[in-house]
Amino acid sequence: MPKRLRAIYCPMSEPTFYLLLLMQEPNYGYSIIQEASDLTGGEVVFSPGTLYGGIKKLLADGLIQLDHAENRRKLYILTELGEALLKIEKRRILRLCANAQGEAYRD
Repeated sequence: MPKRLRAIYCPMSEPTFYLLLLMQEPNYGYSIIQEASDLTGGEVVFSPGTLYGGIKKLLADGLIQLDHAENRRKLYILTELGEALLKIEKRRILRLCANAQGEAYRD
């Protein structure tokens, strides 16, 4: 894991977390907007600028890649590096939840 990426993405912002989470399988912009809103009860709502700016940054950093295009839709999926960063963030969140319950997190 490049130190530069770890410094940028750990801890991860909530929008970035949901972008990566929702690209574990091939996914596209409008679907990501809907799924993020559904998963969070409307607490995470991507504007087109936030969504496509985030996708552009994740592509540039090698965390996602274009999987394929269907008509005008571009479907993106995590790279191995993106999967690794998402795993690190999931572990961090689990630790936070355990600590909030007064427990130590055991991996």
